[in-house]
Amino acid sequence: MKIKIEIDGIKELDFPKGSTALEILFGLNSKDNKRPIAAKFNGILIDLNSPVQTDGNLKPIFFNDEEGKSIYWHSSSHIMAQAVERLFPDAKLGIGPAISDGFYYDFLTKETFTPDELIAVEKEMQKSRDRKQFPYSRKRMKSSRLNYSMK
Repeated sequence: MKIKIEIDGIKELDFPKGSTALEILFGLNSKDNKRPIAAKFNGILIDLNSPVQTDGNLKPIFFNDEEGKSIYWHSSSHIMAQAVERLFPDAKLGIGPAISDGFYYDFLTKETFTPDELIAVEKEMQKSRDRKQFPYSRKRMKSSRLNYSMK
């Protein structure tokens, strides 16, 4: 079964029902020929692996977009927290929000991180590019289920 997708309000194309946002957007000429990092479907933020089931409007979100930077930095803070947890299992995680020009994360450790340790964290973050070793995906849950899964 085919669905009609309007790409960013400009062109309408037919795609198989269940195609992901990435499959739909793949190969389209975009701003600076860069790959989108997320999308909006009918105004609702979705990740690129989300299947699209109905007709609608799909708008790519790029890093250069204000919302794109926020998404990228939010995800980066999670990747950094995972890297710190792997390297420093006793570190306690605080908060790690995206801010106007990047992101940060608060950690509680016995000692302040040294410059060499920060380099090690950055290298560990680079390893997260290997999605098979460190799978990373967005999950939507009801708050009651989230509380249970965090115990």
